Amino acid sequence: MMTTKEQTSKSKNINDRTTSLVQKFYNLRMAFEADYSGKLRSHKYEETRAFTISLNYGIFQANRLVSQESVSAQHLNELQLKLNLLKSEFSSLRA
Repeated sequence: MMTTKEQTSKSKNINDRTTSLVQKFYNLRMAFEADYSGKLRSHKYEETRAFTISLNYGIFQANRLVSQESVSAQHLNELQLKLNLLKSEFSSLRA
């Protein structure tokens, strides 16, 4: 059984990870928008549109986790996986 101090520490760690994850989603959005303003706008329309929808939904999910009182490590891991997939998609759009 965990002590109150251990529970508080675990909760703070999860909150820090969640906040960091949200920031990474926003950083990806800023990088995408910087690239999108030029070369990506003229071609790959469907791909960029799908990417934008996925990215915005990922940001929505991340922000929703921040507002929840308890967040499981599984939810964080799933969101991290989504972020990694989006980064991969972003790289392929830039190619």
